[in-house]
Amino acid sequence: MFAKHRFVLPLFYLLRLFPALAAPGWNPLDMGLNGAVNVVVVHGSDVYVGGNFTDAGGDPDADCLARWDGSSWHAVAAGISPPYQVYGIAISGSNIYVGGSFPDINGNTNLKRIARWDGSNWNALGTGLNSTVYGIVVSGSDVYVGGGFSNAGGVVAADFLARWNGSSWSAVGGGNLSGFVRSLVLSGANLYVGGQFTDAGGNPDADRVVRWDGSSWNALGISALSNGIVQSIAIAGNNVYVGGSFLNADGIPSADRIARFDGATWHALGSGIDNGSVNALVYDGAHLFVGGTFINAGGVGSADKIGRWTGSNWEGLGGTFLGEFRSISLTYNNLFAGGDFLDGAANPNIDNIARYEYMSLPVELSLFEAAVHPEGVWLRWQTESETANDYFQIEHGTDGIRFDPIGRQTGAGTSAQTQRYTFLHPEPPPGLHYYRLRQVDFDGTEHLSPIRGVRIAGRAPTLSPNPATDHFRIRGLGGTPARLRLFDTLGRLLREGEVREDEPVNLSDFPAGTYWVELRLGALGQRFRVIKR
Repeated sequence: MFAKHRFVLPLFYLLRLFPALAAPGWNPLDMGLNGAVNVVVVHGSDVYVGGNFTDAGGDPDADCLARWDGSSWHAVAAGISPPYQVYGIAISGSNIYVGGSFPDINGNTNLKRIARWDGSNWNALGTGLNSTVYGIVVSGSDVYVGGGFSNAGGVVAADFLARWNGSSWSAVGGGNLSGFVRSLVLSGANLYVGGQFTDAGGNPDADRVVRWDGSSWNALGISALSNGIVQSIAIAGNNVYVGGSFLNADGIPSADRIARFDGATWHALGSGIDNGSVNALVYDGAHLFVGGTFINAGGVGSADKIGRWTGSNWEGLGGTFLGEFRSISLTYNNLFAGGDFLDGAANPNIDNIARYEYMSLPVELSLFEAAVHPEGVWLRWQTESETANDYFQIEHGTDGIRFDPIGRQTGAGTSAQTQRYTFLHPEPPPGLHYYRLRQVDFDGTEHLSPIRGVRIAGRAPTLSPNPATDHFRIRGLGGTPARLRLFDTLGRLLREGEVREDEPVNLSDFPAGTYWVELRLGALGQRFRVIKR
């Protein structure tokens, strides 16, 4: 199995660094914390946590915000104390952005609900916000925050979601979210937003989850999540996973509390989760880890409060936890999970924070990246150690779901030395391209790497007019015909065939409504939503 992040150490070094945490499975982080953890963020070799605790591993100065360095706990900054709580943490360089319910820090009322710690001092973001912040993400110089507020720095249009550009606050997309925000995730240029709203920027289909592409609001389907709350979002290639308390995503009976959107349609994950709620999601390239208040996932009783989806079935992680998981973050060979629980996995020191160690890995993948060059896409990866590694199969796809082999590199067998690999995918066509590695042992055991994506510049096909009356046309195909499939919003295939440049596609025999068009030109795939009047 692959490790996920670039920071890796051979296992014997981990045993030396963390002698008390050496066993696979659930392990404590010193003595844990004396209050609930709402957010866990891994940054390099450090783990940052926020919540409503007043002590971390015996450090009485670690109030609501603390850092685990691999062997001990440290207070990060003073000034936030219960009953107020920290719900959001985002780290950019040396800056730590912290959000929550606090009305001030050390008496500074401009530090309300949001603040920046620069390593020495607290810094205000304008005059702060008028109610709780639940989520924070950073994109370059922009800081996006979501929560229950109706005013950001005096900007009344910035309700529930706002952007700080380093000097001032503004509404995102003109504002107009109709309810609070609980989750924010950035994927490339797209900001995914989850919460309790039923409208975003006037788009009535943006129920509980929506995508902001920098210029417009985009619904994920047609009013697909008509109830409950979206608490967490995870992105895996072209897939958007959402978790919360909703039922029947897009009318699918088993898409309860957790569901997957593939860019066109919604899908259940097995038989779903039939109780409690999903509070946390994180994807490691092969598994979706899920935490919350549920007592089983897909009928698997061992997936109690926490489990993982392999793509075809649910698995438990072992151990018994009374309470709930609220946040999950991953690093090399380890999952860090925070929540509101005591004596987790029957260990008296697993209080409100825990570390789950994966099984020993045959390959420690410390680097995997894809980069566009004039001659094509160069893939580069690096391992720190290999055990019985026969070869890597390089796989490519255009939707982040389906992959085909395009090459093979021989592995180093068993090695304790750094190994470096490169592979060129020559001249792929314009559009999105996704890559992954399939590592194969001598005994045939296979493991998948995380997915990497790139965009090849070029003229992409367009669909017009939209909305349409009796037909639409595809432009940008040149002299190459494309394969076209037309679906309704339930994912039913209505038409399939070949289409050429500027050739009309007849809609006259379909009722007014929304349809999905899937276009495939060689290896390039693209989807459009078209509305018929």
